[in-house]
Amino acid sequence: MDSNKALDQVGRWGYYQKRLFLVLVLTTLPDGLTSLHFRFTNLVPSHRCLLSEDVEKDLAKDTTEAAAETLRFFIPAETDEATNITSISQCDMFTNRTYSTHEKYQLSTTNCRKGMYYYLSPHHTTAAAEFSMVCDKDWLVALSVAADQIGLLCGSLLSGLADRFGRRVSFLVSSTCFVTGVFCISLSWNPAAYVVFNFATALFRIVSYGNAFVLATEMMSPSLRNAIGTSLSLMYGVSICLCAVFAYFIREWRWFLRSLSGASLVLLIPGFCLFPESVKWLVQRGRQTDAVKLLQKISKANGYRSFNKESMGSLTLQEAKESTNSSCLVGFKTLFCSGIGMRCIVLAYAWFSSSLAYSAISIFSVSFNKDIYVNMVLVGLSEVPAIPLCWYSLKTLGRPVTMCYFMLIAGISSGILPFLHEDNWTAKTILSVFGKGSMSATFYCCYIITFEIAPTLQRGTLFSYCSGIGRIGSITAPFIMYKNPDGAVPYWVIAGLSVTSGILSLLFLPETKAIHVPDTIEECRKNDRIIGSQCYKWFISKAANKAEKPQESKYLLERTE
Repeated sequence: MDSNKALDQVGRWGYYQKRLFLVLVLTTLPDGLTSLHFRFTNLVPSHRCLLSEDVEKDLAKDTTEAAAETLRFFIPAETDEATNITSISQCDMFTNRTYSTHEKYQLSTTNCRKGMYYYLSPHHTTAAAEFSMVCDKDWLVALSVAADQIGLLCGSLLSGLADRFGRRVSFLVSSTCFVTGVFCISLSWNPAAYVVFNFATALFRIVSYGNAFVLATEMMSPSLRNAIGTSLSLMYGVSICLCAVFAYFIREWRWFLRSLSGASLVLLIPGFCLFPESVKWLVQRGRQTDAVKLLQKISKANGYRSFNKESMGSLTLQEAKESTNSSCLVGFKTLFCSGIGMRCIVLAYAWFSSSLAYSAISIFSVSFNKDIYVNMVLVGLSEVPAIPLCWYSLKTLGRPVTMCYFMLIAGISSGILPFLHEDNWTAKTILSVFGKGSMSATFYCCYIITFEIAPTLQRGTLFSYCSGIGRIGSITAPFIMYKNPDGAVPYWVIAGLSVTSGILSLLFLPETKAIHVPDTIEECRKNDRIIGSQCYKWFISKAANKAEKPQESKYLLERTE
């Protein structure tokens, strides 16, 4: 009996697994709830230069038309090149202009020396407005978003520590730091602190989310992994909608973040109490006593009284053959020098392509609605339909085939977008939704395949490596798109990456549908259900048969003569 058979003996979908499923769902909600908070905290409202105290008092008393005339007198006009609309400048004002200055007198302009005036409704504040991240400091907004992406990149690299310290310890530490980080963002006293806390929060958020997926892969039966993974992915879209609801009712950005932190803490409390250690990890680390105790606990919760403690104890000793030194460096060496390195490289390329395309489509596609809150809800809901479709495809067609055709859909959508006219809003929106939905499905495929093809002691390491490569793609996307946002080349680059990634995934990734996740490298090697390998063997056999037929014909001809 191995750990898979032991888990089968204590029950694969009893009370304990159902409770664990609920805990995993709750612990994944905070990720989407807080991952896009900067869409609201970084909101840059309409603004202008703050004028003298007397002028501001007059503006407060004047009618709308009179106030507009006064503003045009003190603030120069500027024309938006994109829309060709003329309005008052948001970042400049006339130098030393007073009511006595003749209107036709040409004055030089200067930046806003007295500060900024923001057009915000009462009790509505944003970090961008409070820290004046506008005009010559608008780069701070981009820096805070970049800090979030870099934090995800560094956090991805830290995910491999779960292979060394365990799933539960890694989850507890990362979740605690993640919730604390969200609260600390609300305490930021200047832009530097705001950027640093955004980085730290993202650093631990990805580790917490990854551990939930790893545990779902290792503790659930093969027939349930796809359904449970689908549920966890759906929660991400739902939590994005919840984030918009929080932002709509709580307009003050500091209290908005504190409410997200409090809600995340409430959702994570069941995880702090009930998030277990992985039986597979305990077995592979040689902690047989702890594994047996956990299996007895699962057996009791599921109503099974006949768990054989003695046989499990002796067999787990035989199962724990691998070295307990599961550091990240050893994990990388094991993955790339043991015959499965090509799978890891192709999978990392799929992560890179998916992340780059998803970020590019999300940032530069057409908005669904002008209202930022409605738009955020629609963004979250747009990801929901693709996930059940992906679940059905994974269940029927398998992992590599599903990855391939979703990649092809995303690639074709990106390739067609540049050919559409700017006024063809409906077609561009439909293609953007198709591309974004396909990339959401591809992301789910990347997650589930990553956790299914790696052995237990290197599962977190492979996720660390692939997710890190994916974050590089997310960071690269703005540079590719901003280089020529209105041209076709960026979209063709995305299309080429998506199509090649889909084909490579089909040819080199193994089929893991309906089989137990591997515990050792040997079990990984045994899974040779790879379409590329099968095609190669078929081609070699056909070539060998053709080579034998002429020799056989020649032999028969000689016998006849």
